[in-house]
Amino acid sequence: MAHVGYPVDDITEMTHCELHVKVVNISMKVAVGYALPIGPTPTYHCRPVPEGYAVVGVDEIMPTFEVLDLDYPAGEGDVTVLGDAKNVTILWTKECIVLRNHTPRPSSPPPHPSPARSSPPRQPSSSSHPAPSPHPAPSPHQSPAQPSPAPQDKKRKRTATLRRGKRSPKCKQEPLPKVPKVPPKRAYDCTEEETVAIVDAEMTAFFAKLRRSKEPEFPSTQEEKAEVLKMLKSLHQPEPKLSSDYERSILKSHAAQKASKSSTDASKKSVAQLGEQA
Repeated sequence: MAHVGYPVDDITEMTHCELHVKVVNISMKVAVGYALPIGPTPTYHCRPVPEGYAVVGVDEIMPTFEVLDLDYPAGEGDVTVLGDAKNVTILWTKECIVLRNHTPRPSSPPPHPSPARSSPPRQPSSSSHPAPSPHPAPSPHQSPAQPSPAPQDKKRKRTATLRRGKRSPKCKQEPLPKVPKVPPKRAYDCTEEETVAIVDAEMTAFFAKLRRSKEPEFPSTQEEKAEVLKMLKSLHQPEPKLSSDYERSILKSHAAQKASKSSTDASKKSVAQLGEQA
């Protein structure tokens, strides 16, 4: 079995370190302390250190990890929890001891292999029959064979013929704006007289747009005059305003009540009174 080396095996003096614990595939930091160098036959309290463990000291414990059980009890066997191992040396797994500022020990270079004797290259033996050429020359009566087109070339030719039949319509480009050869004079390059002339021209053009258009002439024909008189008459005599449904219902009920009252009065007058009888 090959020996696995750890960084803690390379230290020669007390070195600060972090103590971790592996949970599935995650390495969690549980304490901060120092690692002590161990020789070829390390001991702990006059007992040999188990394989894969090293002697470390605990200075600070991360919160919630005080109840972590130790693999091997420390001191006289009374320290079994990480919370009681402060300022005490304990045994910790080498794999979980992390040295932050550790530079690995340079490994010895592998031995160089002995140079093999280089044998001289063999010369090709000259034979009476010459080697046949890979491409024999064509005879004068035989025409040289033309290479068959590759399948990709056939596909490209086919797509090219299809594209020729269905051409996309050409996009109509808008004409470029015409730029005057002599650009107009800029406002801040004009003199006072030129500026006044430009302002007057702009004012006259602006107020010309605000002028009222020519008023239409009065109608001259009889038909146009009749239409105008009809319009004026309708303006002076507007249509009567229609009463609402509520008002019409009240008027209707009032008329019915009035009619019933007049009928009762007429019936009363039809009866002969005393002295009017025949």
